[in-house]
Amino acid sequence: MGQNKRIEIRSAPKLFDIVELLSDRPASGLEAGAIGTIVEALPDKFYIVEFLDADGRTRSLESLPVEDLSVR
Repeated sequence: MGQNKRIEIRSAPKLFDIVELLSDRPASGLEAGAIGTIVEALPDKFYIVEFLDADGRTRSLESLPVEDLSVR
C-alpha cells in the first residue's frame, strides 16, 4: 500500500507530428534520436516518417511501427 507506479502515456502520432526515432535503423543510416515528420498513417499502427538532411532534402522515408517513435 502507498506504492506509486508511474504510468507512461504516449500520444499516438498524427499527420505532420514531429517524432523522434527510438531505435537505430542501420540499413537506412538513421540512429536513435533522429527527428522526422509523420507524412502518412498506415494500418496496424505503422507510420511513414520523412527524415531530412541539413539542406532540407529528403534523406529517408521509413515505414515505422508506433513503438519506434516518440512524439515531440
